[in-house]
Amino acid sequence: MKRVFRDSRIQAPSYRRSLLAWYFHFAKDWPWRRGRIFPAISQAAHERTAYRSWVAETIFQQTRLTQGLPYFKRFLKLFPTVHHLARATEEAVLKAWEGLGYYARARHMREAASRIASGGGFPRDMAGWLALPGVGPYSASMLASVLDGASAPALDGNVRRVLARWFAVPAAYDASTRHAWQTMSANLIPPSAAWRLPAMAPIAQSAKHSITNSLSKWIISNPCGAWNEAVMELGQTFCAPRKPLCSACPVLHLCKARRSDPEKFPRPKSKKDVPHKMVVAGAVRRQDRWLVGCRAKGNMLAGLWEFPGGKMEPGETPEAALQRELFEELGVPARVGRRLGTIKHAYSHFTITLSLYEAVLPENSQPRNIKHEKIMWATRAQLDELPMPASDRRLIRMGCLDDRMIVG
Repeated sequence: MKRVFRDSRIQAPSYRRSLLAWYFHFAKDWPWRRGRIFPAISQAAHERTAYRSWVAETIFQQTRLTQGLPYFKRFLKLFPTVHHLARATEEAVLKAWEGLGYYARARHMREAASRIASGGGFPRDMAGWLALPGVGPYSASMLASVLDGASAPALDGNVRRVLARWFAVPAAYDASTRHAWQTMSANLIPPSAAWRLPAMAPIAQSAKHSITNSLSKWIISNPCGAWNEAVMELGQTFCAPRKPLCSACPVLHLCKARRSDPEKFPRPKSKKDVPHKMVVAGAVRRQDRWLVGCRAKGNMLAGLWEFPGGKMEPGETPEAALQRELFEELGVPARVGRRLGTIKHAYSHFTITLSLYEAVLPENSQPRNIKHEKIMWATRAQLDELPMPASDRRLIRMGCLDDRMIVG
């Protein structure tokens, strides 16, 4: 890694010139980038920009841009300011987040919004961002640099891939090499002083630019934030994990990986076996209502509503497993009927096969809430409004809750 440190320090000016010149002309005109002013001329202007940037940063942590953009727009429509978000119920925020996964992000955002709204506004440095729930080192670096010009290199998977290829880094990213990667990234970030790109035509005369004049001024006046976004955008576009578009890369002439195979960098981590779980759930119906439970705090998918059920034990049939799970969760025996539908679903660290069965409780029995935060008999319309895991929602959209079900 000594060679990498030396190269990143010596070649930093060349990388800055090439990448920021490209970003100046071709930065994507994303909604959260519009109207930026650096430094912010007022607290209100800073709050508007900070809120949009924070929401975008949180949504796109684990979500592709094309997938997350509709969520970003809908989220801002439902919660246009941090004060709206702070006043919202957890259920409303989780419903807006439904389908994005990693629901702790939404719960943390609501909690952080409450702190921001009652504490005098958004943070103005990296330490302030790190003090908020759900904000890690990468997000804090990105937000502090973009919003307030902090000289804080942002290092996530996209950035590591770009740097690994630029300098043909031989080491994988793990706990033993984390400091080395951070040092390399810090060598590259521009000085905080206003940046002057060489031989730049006026932005208004560029036929290919896709950014507004306010954003172009922001890029020049905030080189640290612009650098972090430029490296990120390069990793999202040309320097993709598979089949990178090297011929279009603005720093191809500096990239060491071009001499071999860019896809060999960064060195991949050893893959672990992904556990697979067989899961059963019961569609329990009375009249025109179905029984659902809200997952308890501290559990995965906390705050989301689900059909009662759980994992199958070794040697169990689906029917026996569901009878056991329903008794453990509701305290009443159940008769299991036909299978209504089966889906496969992947989480970050395991996959499941989920099967939904008809389930009938004894007449006049009263199910008890044993394991959920709360339970309720929900109409079909209410099910549409409740925040639910993607797997349960898919079963509903498949038409599993049809009128042929047995009514208890």
